Amino acid sequence: MKKRDKERNNEGMVLPVLKGCGIAYLITCVVFAVFAFILTYTDVSDSYIPIVAVICTAFSCFLGGTVSANSGSKGLLRGVVTGVVYACILIAVNILAGSETEGITGKITMFVCAMASGGAGGIIGVNKKQRKC
Repeated sequence: MKKRDKERNNEGMVLPVLKGCGIAYLITCVVFAVFAFILTYTDVSDSYIPIVAVICTAFSCFLGGTVSANSGSKGLLRGVVTGVVYACILIAVNILAGSETEGITGKITMFVCAMASGGAGGIIGVNKKQRKC
């Protein structure tokens, strides 16, 4: 293994996880803005909001986990941590905003979904990185 690769693998987990969370939240903002536009200007029922939120969480955390794991080894760990950080921030914002539309089971479902999809993205991200070499 090259010296540069060892240094990249030994770099901290904080920056890659923050980068992955940033990408995940960027995707989330875009998806929610598009869905808000659709809800506003069409006859789509707002009963689809929880479904879109879970799908958006899974997709965003998957891509965030891929990005965070692409910078080194331990892809599963980096992806899961990215999903956990994403979910914790989202739940905290949800609680601070006073939105109680979903109960504790909804928050647990979202947390598990974020953690699992972030881990899956981490596995893909590490394997994608290794394939390029």
